[in-house]
Amino acid sequence: MIDTTYAGCGDPEIYPAARPEYDEDGVPDEIACDFEEALQCQAAGFLFGAALVGRRVLQAAVRDRGGKGKTLEIEIDSLPIDVLNAPLKGGAHEIRLVGNRAAHANDVTAEDVQDLLGFTRDVLHSLYVVPTRVAARKKPASPPRG
Repeated sequence: MIDTTYAGCGDPEIYPAARPEYDEDGVPDEIACDFEEALQCQAAGFLFGAALVGRRVLQAAVRDRGGKGKTLEIEIDSLPIDVLNAPLKGGAHEIRLVGNRAAHANDVTAEDVQDLLGFTRDVLHSLYVVPTRVAARKKPASPPRG
């Protein structure tokens, strides 16, 4: 039987709601799992949760790639430019600031969270996905002839 109660006004709701997933080449399992949680918080409308977990993902990735310091700001800036380029460092600082606002009882908007998660995805892509794919494409050196 076809349900004809939908009259074309607005978007139909689908149950159960889709659960966002994240599984990219090279991203450590713990970091990928946390990022997936941030995406799921966003999908469920939990903006503070998404912002806080997104910031957690950033900090875990920065530390995993060698970031050092007393604060996340210093950790981000401590990464060499060949690990995280200047534009992505700027994005990482945006993630940090939105996460800090959420942690310190300040408002965050859906747009803030969308930007935070987009930047986080870009940072993870740069830190893990691209290097993994480049390494996979490198051909083994041919043995010397002679």
